[in-house]
Amino acid sequence: KFPYIVGQNGGGAFVLIYILCTIAIGLPIMLAEFTIGRKTSLNPVGAFQSLKPGTHWVKIGYMGVLAGFFILSFYAVVGGWTLAYVVKAFTHTISNFSSPKEAGQFFGSFISNTWEVLVYQALFMGICVGIVLRGIQGGIERACKILMPTLVIILILLMFRALTLPGAMAGVEFYLKPDFSKVGPQTILIALGQAFFSLSLGMGCMLTYGSYLPERENLASATVYVVIFDTM
Repeated sequence: KFPYIVGQNGGGAFVLIYILCTIAIGLPIMLAEFTIGRKTSLNPVGAFQSLKPGTHWVKIGYMGVLAGFFILSFYAVVGGWTLAYVVKAFTHTISNFSSPKEAGQFFGSFISNTWEVLVYQALFMGICVGIVLRGIQGGIERACKILMPTLVIILILLMFRALTLPGAMAGVEFYLKPDFSKVGPQTILIALGQAFFSLSLGMGCMLTYGSYLPERENLASATVYVVIFDTM
């Protein structure tokens, strides 16, 4: 999605605006969430209840939890698709597609099978629940130590593969060539929304992670590291 948004909104110009939004707005908000989380050592609802009991600020915590629920409903479906494609790739159900149209037809055929989609979605959610039940360090952190390097390797392989395809440089130009004629107020809003989405801001996620950070941890440097690696 991100490369398409970039190409449609000014290429490199959009990337510049996105980076500025991330630094000027995303980074301070993430630092604030980390700070609130570590200060209270509570979940989003409990954190605001602790800081401002009996006020409307508590509703912010509930809104964050609700936002996380809606985002999960999206990721659960996409995660199920991804899991299905992994299984189909290893079982050789997926072969080399001769054209984008053929790949689209395969995907359309797959998602039209409701029960198959639901089964893979349930498997994906089961894996997520199993990881979360083990806690931050024993579950999420341990899983990330395996999954994040794997993701980086896959992305690097995909990048090199994409650059060897016909018309690759035209795609790179479409993606990165600045076109300020396409930049407007809507572009800034899209970039800001992408920054919030990418950094998982406003949904209590970073606040919850912050509640597990020890006092010796430098929040400013930790926030900068998260923003840099997320943007990369």
